[in-house]
Amino acid sequence: MTISQEASFFALATIVLVAFLVALHSLYVRFFIERYRNRMFSIRNELFDRAVAGKGGAFDDDAYKILRLTINGMIRRADWISAWEVLSLRALHMHSRLTSPSFHNLFQEAVCELSPKQRQSYLRTLSAMDRETLRLLRLRSPVVMFLLEQRQKIRALHEQNKKSVKVARRSMLGRVDTEGYNEGLSVAAATG
Repeated sequence: MTISQEASFFALATIVLVAFLVALHSLYVRFFIERYRNRMFSIRNELFDRAVAGKGGAFDDDAYKILRLTINGMIRRADWISAWEVLSLRALHMHSRLTSPSFHNLFQEAVCELSPKQRQSYLRTLSAMDRETLRLLRLRSPVVMFLLEQRQKIRALHEQNKKSVKVARRSMLGRVDTEGYNEGLSVAAATG
């Protein structure tokens, strides 16, 4: 075999391999999108069943309506859910924050009016919905999701550090307040 024949064979093998990987990735993505849709249908059905049974919500609750509309939208838009879309929607939302309420704000307003049992029920549904959406995002865009997860971990560490500083500051201020109180007591006792 000559060098040009080896180069041709290598180029052909590379093209076939790339085509195979693209086809495999396409089937892979399709499978996970359908699995996501099925899980979202399941979450929506559980939400409906709880409303029928009167366990944790009712059909006329704003939180129920918001979650149901959101789940339906996620089922319809499953083909388009990707990390890039999430990032672009976040950027658009940040830009239009003053003019349109976010899902989070609407949902928080809706659940704050409910009993603790109902609130927990809706929050569990939201958590299941978020878990499935993150799973789909991770499978569709693993590199971007890895980077986002690292950013979240850094934020979590930062928040944990801020809480530690607050606790330490509170503890220090508590000691200062206690010493001040004791000093005030001793002064009052001496003059009193």
